[in-house]
Amino acid sequence: GSLKEGGIPYGREEITLLFHGLLIHIARGEGNRERLPSPEALAMREYLLNRIEEPVTLEEMGRRFCKCPSQIIRLFKREFGTTPYEFLVNQRVETAKQLLHNTSLPIKEIALRLQYADEHYFSNFFKSRTGHSPSRFRREGPVKYL
Repeated sequence: GSLKEGGIPYGREEITLLFHGLLIHIARGEGNRERLPSPEALAMREYLLNRIEEPVTLEEMGRRFCKCPSQIIRLFKREFGTTPYEFLVNQRVETAKQLLHNTSLPIKEIALRLQYADEHYFSNFFKSRTGHSPSRFRREGPVKYL
């Protein structure tokens, strides 16, 4: 189009068409939209979330999802940026925080519930992940640490 007042090189109709095209593009979610995880990866994550308090192995997951352990790790890491093991460990630490804050369960009980070999291993692991022992976390409250 020709230059009109205000120095705009397009006419009103052309601007309207460009604007509507942009709105349609945005509404469709095109552009810099993040890709959603695959249904299979979401199922794997859900499987792990439902087994926070149970032993889990890659072999078991492999049977469930008809994949070898390396395929499971590769798919999970591609979709979520972490391994299934690391995801499960992080979820167990978060669950431990909730149990420490919201219950009076003994630390030994929390450790066993979350599949740690014993209270001492759990306490050392919890401290390595959070910077604080479970008893200190419980005593001082989660506000400082969450």
